[in-house]
Amino acid sequence: MRKKIFITSLLVMVSQTSLWAFYPEQVDKLHQTKVCEKCSLNGADLSSFKLKNARLSGAHLDNANLSESYLSHGDLSHIKATSANFEMATFDSANFTGASANQGNFHLAQGSFSVWRGAQLEEANFSYAELSQTKFSGAQAAKSLWTGANLSDSLGTRINAQGGVFQKVNFTGASWVQARFQGADLSEALFKNTDLQGANFTGAKLDTAQFEGAILTDAIWTDGRVCGQGSLGVCK
Repeated sequence: MRKKIFITSLLVMVSQTSLWAFYPEQVDKLHQTKVCEKCSLNGADLSSFKLKNARLSGAHLDNANLSESYLSHGDLSHIKATSANFEMATFDSANFTGASANQGNFHLAQGSFSVWRGAQLEEANFSYAELSQTKFSGAQAAKSLWTGANLSDSLGTRINAQGGVFQKVNFTGASWVQARFQGADLSEALFKNTDLQGANFTGAKLDTAQFEGAILTDAIWTDGRVCGQGSLGVCK
């Protein structure tokens, strides 16, 4: 009886593994057609692939290597990309809406105008990435790393960035209304003319951060006090 149960369990495990395993023919298909929606590319090496306008919605890309790939204008909405490597990739104007990319590596990536609404980005690495005019509204990005990234003119309404590292990040002209920065490291960040109404900075580190022209009305400051109406550049 035990042997039968063991064999049954093993078959289930094999079936589940093969369901989302990496299949070379799917990589070939993607390379030729730039279409691989909801397909399995877990662990695949897609580094340096030229995939402009690719359709990868819902694809499984856990642990895949997309370093230095070209994904501009692509549809990567709802991809599953835990621990995927996008280092130095280019994805300007790409759609990552609803993507799950926890612990993903986007170091030195080029992604201006990309859309990340509602994406799962916990512990992801966006350090030194070019992300101007991006949309991160509603994203879950707790404990993520953004050191040196350019987020100028970006939109981060209600993003969860608790415990994140935003050292020397450029937020100039951005709108991060009601962003959750509790416990985040924002040392030397530049918030020039940034809309931070209702943002929560409780316990955040703001050493030498610059807030010239920043709108801070109703923001919750590091000490828990609420910034009053007309708070511009400083919490009053």
